[in-house]
Amino acid sequence: MLTETDLRLWPTLARFDAVYHGHFKCARRRLIDYPNLWGYARDIMTWKGVAETFDEAVIRAAYYGEDRDLNPFGIVEMAPALDWTAPHDRGRLGPATVAARAGRQIEVNPTTLHAVEVSARTRCPNSKALLRTDTR
Repeated sequence: MLTETDLRLWPTLARFDAVYHGHFKCARRRLIDYPNLWGYARDIMTWKGVAETFDEAVIRAAYYGEDRDLNPFGIVEMAPALDWTAPHDRGRLGPATVAARAGRQIEVNPTTLHAVEVSARTRCPNSKALLRTDTR
């Protein structure tokens, strides 16, 4: 389930390898060294509208170029090669849901943000699980 807290954490995760790990030296490992967190960050990146908020070059230039206390010469270290489009394998955890008012959970298609209708008549072959069908 995607919550407001997830969306507030995402910028920190997105900036971690690009800036926090090298510039602030705040951890021994990078985000990509934590498979579950790395998959989680890539999953959130696939949600509609999220990727458009992330510009690694601008983020790196701002942190490295403007923080003269930690980086007096404005040297920008090489960026790690990150593949934000690699499969995140988070589908194994269940359908994408978002938290709604009054604690309700709504299943959505992350790329369109449209609600997904679960039909009692549409069942997966050889399974008791229901197939999800996009309502829009």
